[in-house]
Amino acid sequence: GLRYIRSEGGRIAIGAMATARDLETSDLLAASFGTLFAKALGHIAGVQVRAVVSAGGSVAGRYGFSELLVLLLALDARVSLYREGETPLSAFLQSPKGKPFLLEKILVAPGASAGFQSLRAANNDFPLLSVCASYRESGWRIAVGARPQVAALGGNAGASLGLQPKPGDAAAAWAGELAAQELRFGDDVRAGAAYRRAVCPVLVARAIMEASS
Repeated sequence: GLRYIRSEGGRIAIGAMATARDLETSDLLAASFGTLFAKALGHIAGVQVRAVVSAGGSVAGRYGFSELLVLLLALDARVSLYREGETPLSAFLQSPKGKPFLLEKILVAPGASAGFQSLRAANNDFPLLSVCASYRESGWRIAVGARPQVAALGGNAGASLGLQPKPGDAAAAWAGELAAQELRFGDDVRAGAAYRRAVCPVLVARAIMEASS
């Protein structure tokens, strides 16, 4: 009974067993966020894989390459743990991996304007870097993933944009530079830390401009 995407108390609830394909094709998510989920998740391996990979598994695993985590972090999602209640996804990702837990659902408030950008060597390969920028009346959130560590927020980058829904090219470019400065990047078989840091400002600026268009 955990495979669902539905409205719940003014938010969108994503059951832990909802698949990447469910999120990619969800009319409810599309009504709230346009093509955001379809664009970001449509590159994950093939349809057969996306029909199996679960939202709960992706979040609980805290995978560095997860595009879903980048989206959810930028959208200020919360996770609901069985018999433990809700916690912000940002806090969950930073918490130590300790006692066993059961992730029941993920909760996202509708209504944000968001943009997603990624760079990958091949269409269905893991990303070299992925970025999601989202705007609400409370301000901007910039999440960067595949660093290759788990997705993280660029707090200074988001704060630099203030409450402007359409910050402009120069402000978006500066936010990208701040994100590259404040976040850590590492090496793996797909790219080096220096390359990721160089690419970060461009993807952040593009995601901001996409979200504000």
